[in-house]
Amino acid sequence: MPMNPREMLFACGMVGILDSDLAHILSVDPRQVQQWHEGGDVARRYQPQIVALLEATWTKMYYEAKQRGLGEADELAIQEILPALHLVCEPVKRDPILRPLYRKTLLRMLDALEKTNNRMRVVVPGDVDAT
Repeated sequence: MPMNPREMLFACGMVGILDSDLAHILSVDPRQVQQWHEGGDVARRYQPQIVALLEATWTKMYYEAKQRGLGEADELAIQEILPALHLVCEPVKRDPILRPLYRKTLLRMLDALEKTNNRMRVVVPGDVDAT
């Protein structure tokens, strides 16, 4: 099952990833992201990076909120995003070719996050293969 471009872009918006940032991170022309908004297909080579970016960004957002001591309602609001992210990310996680690329990219991103904030313990909730 291919990744739905509109759902993917909606999920990026939920965690605060701007289209311009997504284009920069993926090294694509911003017009390509615009084509995805208009219903174009997301090339398979970008899907693992997008899924890893979504999960790493959510993880960073969640742990930064916890460190700032946001209220329980704010923490629950952040946690409510997670099921939608899982639905969007599921096709890549189930794909036998894309999954290893996703895991490698995610681990690299989480390692970079941990280095920038050594107090943060990074575990992606719901990732059955987390080690």
